[in-house]
Amino acid sequence: MRSSLLSRALIAVASSSVASAALAVAPATAATPSGTTRDAVLSLASAARADASAPSLTTRTAAAQVLTRECGLASGESVDVADVKFVRAVTPIAGVDGVYLDAEVRNGLTVLRACALGLVAPTADGATLTGTATLDVVAGDSIQQAPSVPLSGDVSVIVLTSATRFSDGFSYTATGRASRTVTTTTTDQVRVEPTANARTRARNTYDASAQKARKAYKKAVKKADGSARKKASAKRAYRARIVAARTTYAKAVAPRLVTQTRTSAVTQFSDFTVVAKRTAPAPPPQTGL
Repeated sequence: MRSSLLSRALIAVASSSVASAALAVAPATAATPSGTTRDAVLSLASAARADASAPSLTTRTAAAQVLTRECGLASGESVDVADVKFVRAVTPIAGVDGVYLDAEVRNGLTVLRACALGLVAPTADGATLTGTATLDVVAGDSIQQAPSVPLSGDVSVIVLTSATRFSDGFSYTATGRASRTVTTTTTDQVRVEPTANARTRARNTYDASAQKARKAYKKAVKKADGSARKKASAKRAYRARIVAARTTYAKAVAPRLVTQTRTSAVTQFSDFTVVAKRTAPAPPPQTGL
């Protein structure tokens, strides 16, 4: 029993009876089946922290929506905005945020039970949680204590319900690690030398082009029939073919710059312990008659 957190509440109990409250603990991991998202948790925690002393109507309305989703309501049951009691953000810390909520569940005018939630979520996109969470609430003359539950996914919710109304003392703690994998892409220009086979093919292609150019030149000279002008033209054509063949060969055997892309994954993490708590006020001193 966590007397260090809620000892002042126990002072008010002259003799604690065996708890008659019904206890239910339901951890939820990742995006909860009930629909509570990481953004909903972060927004509610931020709003509760901004409200400071007492939750605003807007904050209580958002809290009632989360409580309605997570408290396992049956047909006809509801969590009214007016029945939301506490909306307390956890101690601020980098990497995660969370909030404690409690309210009464009713059917019409009849209060059926009390329901408390502890929620925590990472602040970074793509991060997931590991660790444990606990939730203690003073209900009537006893402390209802949830067993530790594992944190996982991108939002974790622990639920505690009691047939006895909650008092003003509670303690929600989540301890663990928020982790995410960050992928980086690096692009490099790499010099690639041609292979021996590529060089051989390029040389064979050059030799064939040069041989073809020589044959064409000889044929043109023969057809020139002694004309100096036609011979000069044939020589220019030959030189042009040789230059083109050499250029093609030079390109084929030259090193190439190839773009290579490398992808690497790095896991980033942050350890955390966050707490939302309230110690119930001590009872007024008794005066003798």
